[in-house]
Order: sequence, then C-alpha cells, then structure tokens
Amino acid sequence: MVNKLYAIFYKTNINSDWRYYGAFTTLDMTNDLVCHIKQRARDRAVDAKIRVFTVVEEQVRGEKNEFIKV
Repeated sequence: MVNKLYAIFYKTNINSDWRYYGAFTTLDMTNDLVCHIKQRARDRAVDAKIRVFTVVEEQVRGEKNEFIKV
C-alpha cells in the first residue's frame, strides 16, 4: 500500500529560503491552500511549490517496515 502526503513550501521573496507551510493528504486541498498562500497579505508568497512524499511498505526478513520516499 502506498500513501501520499502533499507538502507545501513557499517563499516571501526571491532571495529568501523556502518555508514549510503544511502537509495534506489530498491534492485538491493542497492546491486550494497554495492559492490561499499567494493571496494572504502578511505572507504574500512570490513562489510556492508542492512536494509529494510517499510512504511505501517493504518486507525485510519477515518484518514490515515503512519508508518515506521523496
């Protein structure tokens, strides 16, 4: 089973570092929030991006392990 997590990062100016905003389980909610971030007056974003993280299960010597894949 593969679960996805969509994380939002944004910049408030071209020269700033990326800031983490939040992570969500649906792409629709994530896209809505990206639009909201760009419209907020105090955190006006000049750029925003979505990173997808997936959690995959792997069998190792009879044990179930979960790994986060970027």
